[in-house]
Parts: sequence; structure tokens; C-alpha cells
Amino acid sequence: MEQKRRQQVEDAGGWYLKQNGHPGIPDRLILMPVPDEHRELVSRYVRFEEVKASAGRLSAVQERVIGWLITMGYRVDVTKP
Repeated sequence: MEQKRRQQVEDAGGWYLKQNGHPGIPDRLILMPVPDEHRELVSRYVRFEEVKASAGRLSAVQERVIGWLITMGYRVDVTKP
């Protein structure tokens, strides 16, 4: 069943992710592309943030994933303390 759902999401241009970082949060996170006309609104309520040490740099995989998220219409902030 899970593979079928993953395929449905991916066929629709979405991203099907397994969440494993916080107890109580549902198992899967589904991100669908945000239409251009809704991106400003969505960015008020959904945002991703990568916190780097003051000298830290993004890894290649982080840059790639952040690029995908931005392309899908999500806001991604990279912050340093």
C-alpha cells in the first residue's frame, strides 16, 4: 500500500517523505508542488529552515534538496546563529 501511495504522489509531482525525527508526528510527509499564485500564502504558514554553525556550509545534498523545495514553491531559510 505504501509503495502505491508513494507512486501516486510522485506521479502528481509531489514528494513522499518518511518522518523519523519527532515522536507523535505522523509517519509520512507529503509535499505537493505549490501553484505560483499560492506561493506567497503558503510561505506564511510552511517554511523549512537549515541552521548552520557560523562557519558551516551546505553539503551538496543539502543544496540539492533545498533547490527541489524552492522549485516546488516552498520557502527555505538557511540561518547561522
